[in-house]
Amino acid sequence: MFPVDTIKTRKQAAPAPAPSPSGCMGCPEAAAAANLRTSGLAMAGAGSAAERTAGAASTSSAAPKSHTLRAVSAAAASPAWPAAARADPAAARRAAPPLPAAESASLAAIVRREGLRGVTRLYRGVGAAAAGAGPAHAVYFSVYEAVKDALVGSREGEAHPLAAALASSCATVVSDGMMTPADVVKQRMQVCHSPYRNIWDCAARLLRTEGAAVFYRSYGTTLLMNIPFTAVNFGMYDLCKNTLAGDGQGGGVGTHVASGAVAGGCAAAATTPLDVVKTRLQTDTVPRKGGEVFRMVWAEGGARALFTGVGPRVAFHMPAVAICWGTYEAVKKYILPPM
Repeated sequence: MFPVDTIKTRKQAAPAPAPSPSGCMGCPEAAAAANLRTSGLAMAGAGSAAERTAGAASTSSAAPKSHTLRAVSAAAASPAWPAAARADPAAARRAAPPLPAAESASLAAIVRREGLRGVTRLYRGVGAAAAGAGPAHAVYFSVYEAVKDALVGSREGEAHPLAAALASSCATVVSDGMMTPADVVKQRMQVCHSPYRNIWDCAARLLRTEGAAVFYRSYGTTLLMNIPFTAVNFGMYDLCKNTLAGDGQGGGVGTHVASGAVAGGCAAAATTPLDVVKTRLQTDTVPRKGGEVFRMVWAEGGARALFTGVGPRVAFHMPAVAICWGTYEAVKKYILPPM
């Protein structure tokens, strides 16, 4: 399922200033951002309606058809644009012609554009995800069980969605502190214009060029996303499991997998706007605050822009959470001693 996560990241990520020679072949979004920086000056700084119309036409013909409103926003905020354009990026976006929905991050578009090489690049960053996920999940479930047991004890067959939500929120604070740096490296590797050779090269260059703070730039937003995500996930799972089981014993593997899929899908959809902001914070080389990024995304397309990538996000988390819960319950039942 990792390629689905990569597609989601590419849909949500901030466009690059220009495509890197070692990055994605012919990345439309990166090229669009570069075109808009160079040719958009006439559009943003024109003093008459005729000049703005001419600038918009020039920009439209120069940029690829599949570029998005994200490219306009990033270009307008770039230091390469004059002060007048940066002072009112909304006016620059209004002057631009309507832009079609992006297809550059879809699997079909990647295969058409890059062939087999593009498909294999969808696995870039998987090493960072694997390195961070193991320790983070171990700590996560340890804290979750400890807090839930302190709140309601270990009583199977009884639904405690509020206790599960609170326990999972506490676990999130700890585990995200371990996972966030790995997630930053993973997402920098995933974007289509990534210039890094491997995860170690990525981590070293980030540390050298942007400092250690880059690894925790999105930690606050990650918590704001993952606390409600885990609250919905664990609360819904606890409720679905005990509703479907009906035997007072928590049900079997089918119940666990089905409950996990429902819980993961609901949690993923509900927190997509915060995931968009987190992805922008982690992939943008310009340090920004979460609130600033949220306003930029809202200005690009309102609620629709905030839910960019919701389909791949739900498609990734439903089976991922189902497998996670199924495995966890199996280990808890067949390996661990009764609590």
